[in-house]
Amino acid sequence: MRDRATLNMKRFNFTLQALKTLTGRYLSNSFGIQRLYKPLMATLLLCLPALSLGNTQALVKQLDKGLEVAYSANLAGESSQLKIDKIQIKTDELLQDYRRTNENLNHLLVNNKYLEQMLGQQTQQTQSLNEQLETVKVTEKAIIPLILNMIQSLEDSIESSLPFLLDERRKRIESLRALMIKPGTLIPEKYRRVLEAYEIEREFGYTLETYQTEIQLDASIKLVTILRVGRIGLYYQTQNGNALGFWNTAKGAWQSLSSDYRETIQQGVLIASEQTTPTLLRLPLPMTGDKQ
Repeated sequence: MRDRATLNMKRFNFTLQALKTLTGRYLSNSFGIQRLYKPLMATLLLCLPALSLGNTQALVKQLDKGLEVAYSANLAGESSQLKIDKIQIKTDELLQDYRRTNENLNHLLVNNKYLEQMLGQQTQQTQSLNEQLETVKVTEKAIIPLILNMIQSLEDSIESSLPFLLDERRKRIESLRALMIKPGTLIPEKYRRVLEAYEIEREFGYTLETYQTEIQLDASIKLVTILRVGRIGLYYQTQNGNALGFWNTAKGAWQSLSSDYRETIQQGVLIASEQTTPTLLRLPLPMTGDKQ
């Protein structure tokens, strides 16, 4: 009997150890696994001769209760793990948002620094422009009288010099005076036009020119050919070539010349019209009327 009891006890311990192993291995499985192993546990317990049916049922109930507690604990653990996973996901999202926000903040700081530098530069430029405008206002007050004096000086020079192309040159003066009082015309443009007129008058001193016009000779108007030699000599010759002369600046009138200058004046006319090569011309000086 003792040997039989010892054998039953060994079988009981073996069965109990098997149940522990199975319980530990499949405890994390679903509730369907638990229902599968409940009859299995009962079967294993019934295989033990030392246990009665009542004892077996009581032991099964205790084991079942233990499994339910373990299963509940497992469910609670899974629920906690899900919460932890959700919190982790939310934390990762918040971390990403923080990183993006921090990166955007860095960009904004860089842009703000750049804008502050640009604003400072623009402020300096504005201040410089305001100072220049004040200088321009002062300059305008001084330059307008200067331009008007230049126009007057140019007109005096035209009226006191050789009387060539007087209509054209006087119209140029009238145009400048009209420009000075024209609204909307900037001072630089007015100044440029005055300098342009001066340049035209300057070029007259380096050129030969010939043209036809009417002048008053001996109380009559005659059509003549004019020869202008720079700004120092103005000579005429009638159409038939019989009368010729020059403008006497000292007397402010036309003065006749002898026929000795006919060929020289004709030569000058050909040179001015580019019909012959330039050469030296022997003509009287307008201020004295003497030969040169």
